[in-house]
Amino acid sequence: MNPTAFPTPPKSWKVLWEPSSQGKVGFFDDPTTAIMTAALYLGDDPQKPDLEKVRKALLDLKRNVKLFWSSGDDWNKAYTTGAITMGNLWSGLAGTLKTNGTAVDFIFPDDGTVVWGDTWAIVKDAPNLELAYAWINFVTSPAYFVQWLTNPGPNQELAVPVNQQAVKALPQAASDKLMAGRLLGYTGKVALQAGLSAADLKRWTQLWEEVKAS
Repeated sequence: MNPTAFPTPPKSWKVLWEPSSQGKVGFFDDPTTAIMTAALYLGDDPQKPDLEKVRKALLDLKRNVKLFWSSGDDWNKAYTTGAITMGNLWSGLAGTLKTNGTAVDFIFPDDGTVVWGDTWAIVKDAPNLELAYAWINFVTSPAYFVQWLTNPGPNQELAVPVNQQAVKALPQAASDKLMAGRLLGYTGKVALQAGLSAADLKRWTQLWEEVKAS
C-alpha cells in the first residue's frame, strides 16, 4: 500500500473493507486468493470457509474495489498513477516497485496471509538427470540469486529466494527492497494455496464470478 496514504501501517485486512477505502482498492482477480483472503478477514478457516459468509464479505468488499487486477502490469499502472492506494499483491511485485524507486509498503496482516510458491521439479524417468540437478542447484544458489536480484532487467518482477543462505548473502540494500528478512521472519497465520479438490475449485470459481458479476 501507499505509505503516504497510510503513515501508520494498518495491521489487518479490515482496512480494505472500511468505508474510507471506497474506490481505492486493487484486488487480485483470482478465486482462491479472494476466498481465502475474505476468510482470513472474517476469522474463518481459509481452507474450509463458510462460503455464504465469504460471499457476503466479498460483495461488501466489491464496493471499495477500483480494479480487479490479473497481471503485475495492471497493478503497476493503477498504483503508480494513484488510481489505487492499497490492495493485495505479490511480495515480488512490491519488491520490484521498491527496486524501481516507487514508494510502496508491504504489510503482513495480523489476520494471516495467503501464500503460494513456485518450485522446480523433475518429471519421472527424465533423461539427463544429473544435468537437471545441476541446473536446479545453480538457480537456487546464493551466487545466482545475488547476481539476479542486484542486477535485474528493467521492470523485471523479482522474488525472494527460499534458500536462506541466499537471503543472507544478499547486499543489505537488495534485501531491504525485497523485504526478504520480513518475509522469512513472518510467524503469523499462513494460508497455503494447495489441496483444493476439483469440486471445491469449481464452487469457489463460480462464487467469485457471481460476486464480480453482481
